[in-house]
Amino acid sequence: MDLTLYHDSYRIFCDHLPRPKSSVLDAACGPGNVARFLLGYRPDLEVLGLDLAPRMVELATSAVPGARFRHFDVRHLGRLEERFDGIVCAFGLPYLTTDSARTFIAEASERLLPGGVLYLSTVLGDPSASGVHRHSSGEEFHVTYHTETDLLATLERHGFRVVHRIHLASPIQASQVTTDLIVIATKAQDGATHDYSHNSVAELTQKCDLFQVIAPWWETFRRICTPGLLLGLAVAAAPSNRAADEDRTQPPSESLQIVSSPVIVDFRNFIPGIDPLQPVVDQPVFDEFGSRLAGPFYMAQLYRVPEVGGLAKATPVGSPRPFGTGADSGYWIPDADPQVRLTVSVGCCAVVQVRVWDSRAGTNFAQAAGGRRAVSKLLRFFRDGQVRTLPKLGLITLQDYEAPALTVTQPATATVWVQTGEYSGTPLSQPGFLGQLYLQTNINDAAFQSGRGGVPVGPVARVGHEAANAGRWEVDEHQIIPGIPVRPAKDDGAPENLFQVQFRVWDGAAGSNYEESLRTGGQVGFATATDWDSSRVFVAFPRLSSAPSTVHLQPVTMIPRKWPITVPPGMGLFSNPTTNHLGTSYAWDDLFSDLPSGLLIFQFDAELQSYQFAVRHRAWYANASSFFAPGEGFFLFNPSPQPVTLLFPGAHGPLRALSRPKGQARFECRGNTFGRSVSWLELTGLVPVEGDVLFRYRDGRWEVNSYSFGAWDRGEPQISANETVFLSVQP
Repeated sequence: MDLTLYHDSYRIFCDHLPRPKSSVLDAACGPGNVARFLLGYRPDLEVLGLDLAPRMVELATSAVPGARFRHFDVRHLGRLEERFDGIVCAFGLPYLTTDSARTFIAEASERLLPGGVLYLSTVLGDPSASGVHRHSSGEEFHVTYHTETDLLATLERHGFRVVHRIHLASPIQASQVTTDLIVIATKAQDGATHDYSHNSVAELTQKCDLFQVIAPWWETFRRICTPGLLLGLAVAAAPSNRAADEDRTQPPSESLQIVSSPVIVDFRNFIPGIDPLQPVVDQPVFDEFGSRLAGPFYMAQLYRVPEVGGLAKATPVGSPRPFGTGADSGYWIPDADPQVRLTVSVGCCAVVQVRVWDSRAGTNFAQAAGGRRAVSKLLRFFRDGQVRTLPKLGLITLQDYEAPALTVTQPATATVWVQTGEYSGTPLSQPGFLGQLYLQTNINDAAFQSGRGGVPVGPVARVGHEAANAGRWEVDEHQIIPGIPVRPAKDDGAPENLFQVQFRVWDGAAGSNYEESLRTGGQVGFATATDWDSSRVFVAFPRLSSAPSTVHLQPVTMIPRKWPITVPPGMGLFSNPTTNHLGTSYAWDDLFSDLPSGLLIFQFDAELQSYQFAVRHRAWYANASSFFAPGEGFFLFNPSPQPVTLLFPGAHGPLRALSRPKGQARFECRGNTFGRSVSWLELTGLVPVEGDVLFRYRDGRWEVNSYSFGAWDRGEPQISANETVFLSVQP
């Protein structure tokens, strides 16, 4: 079974465990896949796996020697004597009846220590539809469906607080649409229960981290996801008090609430434990010779790394702390109150890094560039209000690696190619394009692989456009000395001394540098360079033993320009104005991969006359395979307090022709992709008939324009360029 889809949720579970060396029960462990991942992510865990099938216990014991496994029926969890810090039941519930699942949760509560964490995953659906189904692999198996309402109510009754709730598209090919539910819940320290109202989806979603920012909208959209209730759209775009149908053109509005919650970090790299030989945290910092770093000149400070901008935009939080001397060497001296509070308004978590520098070279980490500096791994802390320690800083040492001198050979051989239009497949022959090299010190960085992020190095030079040098970078062979430390920029799990180089090209008319052109939708292109043996990965060396590396540039294919659309905070109505270079629709995750966590999309499906939705949280958790056709409309909730920009790649796409429905009126959500104002006839291809209605959202209110007695109530409608409207098309 491919567990990749669930890895993020397993990490969340591990990060909520209350202490180092936590004890974890893997109930219905199967062949040990989950146990193996947990120990790979947290080797300190003590894992016990239980399964009813002896063969599964045998396979798990062989596959995961670091865990213990036992033949046991998890329907009788109460018979266990041990108590645990965490219990995982990954897709064990589909093998349990509704009553057995309720019993399992009750007995899991008894087997968990106070503050313990419970992980449940199952398949949602109508319990009456339970039976034999076929997996996407072709394998037949029995599955029992459970309802989310029943599971949440059972968790509440037994003292659990839901801290994360995730929905994923189910791989089961059944007679009904199914969704995987993942719930991570903590057991109250004092055994108290929590007041959840299961009659209101909005109240429930406020308990869920992913949905905190969209809770005010969720109940409304749940109500309107049925054909014929178009006026509910007005409520969705401006939440109301249900009096919207009294005035169809001016629905009452309600202010947008952005919910914040804290991340609390205990900023100490040594915390003593009850046993003096086993401190809670012991993460000393070393100098380049392997000795513990001694003060008083060296300083340590916590830095916050934003979701947009990464390490280059990290900002200090709290105050810098000096290192101790003598027996306290290697440890910074904590403040009187070592707890640093970080507010997280949007998204799942806060990403932080510890940075160390020599104060004689500068008063902060940036000013000390060129001096002796070091950093930790990136650490991700979830916003749950609990105090988090720093147990996984990684080795922090002044023995730094840095990018060596780079010799760029024969740069003019890296031809830049056109991708679309009548000149597709030919060298770039348009004037005004520029090129530069970019370096990234984390080879696992997905953004860099798609041409974003990194540090510009070396000269900026134009790309030729005349016949003799079309598509050639007009720069001679040259050497670059980046002077960029490689280790400080590494992310979790990234090798410490490797980096990559890209050759990037952009339209100078769209921006003075690559980032500006990318941000404004200008044409850009990039290709990863190789070294002398054609490897796309370069090796960094300790600072004093660095030798030059050879860089061979690769051909660049230009990405067509993109069309920017600004999305204000809150809910907005938009449409896809473009088609890609293959002439097909765009997938959701292709269009919205750069937007912040918490993004919520409701796509109106004209065929089903209802909605489907997706939530952005480091990856799409629902309907990630859905597509947007040119001109197809959608509601988008921007959880950020600032406007964000959608960049739609490709050219303005052709609209599909509408046809009159049969039997009853039909709703359509359609955007104007013509690049100019158009009439109803141009937008739809239909001559208006009695009863046709156009709904548009302007100046904070809905405007309804009906066609009756041979004319439009509000005059002939003109739909502006890039405007999206709803249509009620009569049969």
